[in-house]
Amino acid sequence: MNSKFSIPMKCLLAFLTFNGIVMLARPQTAKNPRAGRIVASIPDDTVVRQRSITPQPISVSDPVYWGDVLNTLDNGRLRVQLLGGSFLNIGVRSSMQVIQHDPRTEQSQIELSFGHLRGVIRTLTKPGASFEILTPTSVIDVVGTIFDIDATRETTRVRVTKGKVNVRSRNPKVKGEQAVNEGEETRVDKGKPPEKSMTFAEAMKKKREEQEKKRQEQNEKNKSRKRKRGN
Repeated sequence: MNSKFSIPMKCLLAFLTFNGIVMLARPQTAKNPRAGRIVASIPDDTVVRQRSITPQPISVSDPVYWGDVLNTLDNGRLRVQLLGGSFLNIGVRSSMQVIQHDPRTEQSQIELSFGHLRGVIRTLTKPGASFEILTPTSVIDVVGTIFDIDATRETTRVRVTKGKVNVRSRNPKVKGEQAVNEGEETRVDKGKPPEKSMTFAEAMKKKREEQEKKRQEQNEKNKSRKRKRGN
């Protein structure tokens, strides 16, 4: 936070961070192009924060500009309509930045630092068009589709409800790209190529198996500790 903030302002920001649900951080830029607008915000007690600028309330129809960072806390959700008609739905405890969005050239780049993002993206039709979503572990190329992304620093899960996306590692040294079609999902762990895509049912089965394996491993650890204490 900028050191020019007074002590009362720092206290206000701390209060808003604890109680507010959605915050918008905008890098200090004179005239960033407009990317879209907020069309839904849950709940209403949200704030907009611009670096080095006094926090302001955020409300439906407020503009979103290139460089804006949207952060939601425990109960917050946001729906952003991009110029051109695509939608981005930001889930709770998430952080998303609109790096760029140009509807004329259909060149867009969004970054999901962590949390959940659901996109409803209109089909790209112009030569050289690109809609790219970055996460800490992956790069996702969208043509025109409905998808969900869950991201942490260590892993990214991508699910496609309609259409298709192409997924690769965020690390350019890691080779391999995975196409994810309608009804499929994949996972990208840090420093690794994306896993082979699988259906939702297959992914759910694999997740249950992994959870059961972890549970059994934890049980074995607990038994081992008890034996050591007994000795």
